[in-house]
Amino acid sequence: MRVAMLEHPPALILYRSISMIIYLYVKTHNKTGKNNPMYGKISPNNGKTPIKLECPHCKKLISRGNYTKWHGDKCKFNYKIS
Repeated sequence: MRVAMLEHPPALILYRSISMIIYLYVKTHNKTGKNNPMYGKISPNNGKTPIKLECPHCKKLISRGNYTKWHGDKCKFNYKIS
């Protein structure tokens, strides 16, 4: 009678799962509080106002990302007569 051989013994599987849990916990939690490299430092963006652009069609002041996505030539108030 043949007995199915396990690829890995159960103790090794348990050890790997526990070590993986510890590895993931340390990886995600080791940069909190005083371990964070930015702890106690002032943000480089502190006090700076974000750049705003004015759309020539709707005359709104918007951030650079919203301008490139929704305004400029793509603005809904851009009435080009063809």
